[in-house]
Amino acid sequence: TGEPTAEVEEAALEQASGSVDPFDAATLDAEVFRSRFDAAIDALHPDHRTVVLMIHQGIPIDSQDPTVPTIAKALGRSEKTIRNYRDKAYAALRTALATDTP
Repeated sequence: TGEPTAEVEEAALEQASGSVDPFDAATLDAEVFRSRFDAAIDALHPDHRTVVLMIHQGIPIDSQDPTVPTIAKALGRSEKTIRNYRDKAYAALRTALATDTP
């Protein structure tokens, strides 16, 4: 249709609002940011921290292939619950990184 996808629109809104992508490789290379980012992850609820760390390791939230290890299986939670944990964790990280001073 030529219309941008919902993901593209969301990314454009985030960029326009000045949001920081904490998983951007260039941002993570900055030592001061990385230190703040690690502290923000440590401050997360344990379930949320686990999900973020597993995503960072490349483990998928869910899979149609029953042989693929997933976060949902590892934590014994539904795919929707894991996505909620992820969303809450990312929101908390954005808030922490937007309010902390370097």
